[in-house]
Amino acid sequence: MKWERYVGGGLNQHIESARVKLTNPDVTVHLEVEDDRLLLIKGRYEGIGGFPIGTQEDVLSLISGGFDSGVSSYMLMRRGCRVHYCFFNLGGAGA
Repeated sequence: MKWERYVGGGLNQHIESARVKLTNPDVTVHLEVEDDRLLLIKGRYEGIGGFPIGTQEDVLSLISGGFDSGVSSYMLMRRGCRVHYCFFNLGGAGA
C-alpha cells in the first residue's frame, strides 16, 4: 500500500483535476519497480501461458508432417523451452 499512496499523492499534487480513490478507482495506473527504477506499464498483452521462453534448455523438435509434431512443440514452448525445428520426410522412396 506504500507505493499506491506515494504515487497517488504525487498525482494529486501535480494534476489539479486528479482525485485519488484507492478502493474503487476510475483509472488504474500500472507501475513496476525494478531496482532503482520505476516503470510505467502502458499495456499488457496476453501470452500463450506457461513459463517465459528461454527459462529451460533449448530443444530440437523433429517435424514429420503429422499433427503431433506441432502439438508437442507447442507444449514445449509453454514449458519455457526455446524450440528449434528439423523437418524430415517419412514418406519413403516413392514420396
